[in-house]
Amino acid sequence: HGITIDTVERFQGSQRDIIIYGFTVQHRYQLDFLTANDFEEDGTVIDKVEVKNLANYLKESDNEDIRTIVFDGVISQNILDISSGKGIKTLVCKRKGKISKLPADIVVWTRDDLV
Repeated sequence: HGITIDTVERFQGSQRDIIIYGFTVQHRYQLDFLTANDFEEDGTVIDKVEVKNLANYLKESDNEDIRTIVFDGVISQNILDISSGKGIKTLVCKRKGKISKLPADIVVWTRDDLV
């Protein structure tokens, strides 16, 4: 699968399409930052969407730059179909739900694939 598991220090200076990481929180302010409603990247706000609203968000979004979605939920056929229509190439999720047809242009990774 081309998965690399290592320490954060080993990844510094390199580039990956998807990086999943675990962390520990020692102080409350760290948790507040990690659970904020939005983050900025190069001055642009990146949306944080609740899993239950993901399908509607994708349908309504006009952002053509979304290529990967990482979420802590169950992937459905509906999410797959919407993602395929939006040009999204990779979905990382907790697990797969009932999937009747996986679009050929999407790669799905579940938690079990990554551990």
